[in-house]
Amino acid sequence: MAESPFDNVEFPPYNALPFKKGDPEGNYDYHYYGSTTIDELGALNLLTQRRILRASQAQIQVGKVCSLNWAMHKPSPNPLGRQAIKHKVARYSDSKFIIDDEVSMNTQIGTQWDGFRHFGHASGKIVGRGILLDYYSYAVQNGLPYSPVESHLVTAQDLDACVKAQNLSLEVGDILFIRMGYINWYEQASEEERTKTLQTIPGRYVGIRQGMDEVRWFWDHHFAAVAADTPSFEARPTVQNWDLHEYLLSLWGTPIGELFDLEELAKTCKSLNRYSFFVTSSPLHLVNGIASPANALAIF
Repeated sequence: MAESPFDNVEFPPYNALPFKKGDPEGNYDYHYYGSTTIDELGALNLLTQRRILRASQAQIQVGKVCSLNWAMHKPSPNPLGRQAIKHKVARYSDSKFIIDDEVSMNTQIGTQWDGFRHFGHASGKIVGRGILLDYYSYAVQNGLPYSPVESHLVTAQDLDACVKAQNLSLEVGDILFIRMGYINWYEQASEEERTKTLQTIPGRYVGIRQGMDEVRWFWDHHFAAVAADTPSFEARPTVQNWDLHEYLLSLWGTPIGELFDLEELAKTCKSLNRYSFFVTSSPLHLVNGIASPANALAIF
């Protein structure tokens, strides 16, 4: 097995990062990978052969598989105003027996990974140990209900409490999924409710709070990638004049997944009483791509 410098990499805590004068706070990308050259894999470097093998051996126990991909035409209407997917069934050449799919889509709709070119200043396989924080269930069970289509702010303190409640241990290189209830709301809402809510500008929905406590929390846990069941991962509208996307994508090279369908996953985690699993996700091999459908599975 090939050795990787990221197998046993040690990171300083956020408060001890050696920021360079003139750089935005949090600009630690070059130091992060131990190189002075631009690295196109970002935090996916943490998904080493050793970590992938260890995760597969520890997590695949019963053979249960959950798709994390929502139907490609959802949500409708698109809450961010992006063009919906177009699907045409076309006959191949003059054949009477062969038909093809012709699909046109914005890669920022549906279940997708934001690549590093999406948000200012990806490619790669996303395979390893996944963990689910079912924050939506945690909030309901602890008398903290909220509407996923209101600007509910999920804080670092909330995430820590959820980790503790689920008896989870976090590891460097984990692929983090956070269930906040957006897809659950969508699937239960009427068409009239969906249309009225999703066409509201600016959009309002639950997400991670934009705050330095949250920046520190994500840095100090060193995830390989992060994802949620919401349109933007972080809360909208924003509460700052900056986004977590700027830190996660632009400064640290951490892919962000949005609109992941975590409903079956949450039920499976609850029934098995375990919130870790093996994840495989194969983004499109699109040179200079901005984003990609996730094509993601969780395996128990």
